[in-house]
Amino acid sequence: MPVTSPSHSRSVLVAVAALVLVALVVAAVLSGSGGGKAEDPGSPEATVQAYFEALVDGRRSDARATFTDELAARCPEVTDIGFSRPSRVVITGSRLDGSDTVVDVRITMRGSDAVLVGSDDTFGEQVRLVETPQGWRISESPWPYVCAMKVI
Repeated sequence: MPVTSPSHSRSVLVAVAALVLVALVVAAVLSGSGGGKAEDPGSPEATVQAYFEALVDGRRSDARATFTDELAARCPEVTDIGFSRPSRVVITGSRLDGSDTVVDVRITMRGSDAVLVGSDDTFGEQVRLVETPQGWRISESPWPYVCAMKVI
């Protein structure tokens, strides 16, 4: 009958724990990257979805293409807007507000992107849109952009 040393048992335990950790990381990445339902094309929610997908993918000009012309003129074209990419963005609802539509989103920053390293930061944001001849467009500075104030 073979005898196993305590160090061999620990090595096996560490290897199993590492495999479990890798499986959990893969599951977290897969659950946090897209895979959500596609919004109805032409809807305010689809515009918000397109904005955040472009932002997460690092396509800044595509993200800005969802802005109204007036907002785009007030927002500087930048290559780095000084934030880490969100790991998950979920549309949680929408409502009419006069002639505008407001879409509510929940944004999660994970791990080293969170305020407390190793934790998740989740916060809510509202994205305001107006209907234009080109479709629904974002009309006020969406997270994380900070644009010049609108002159009234």
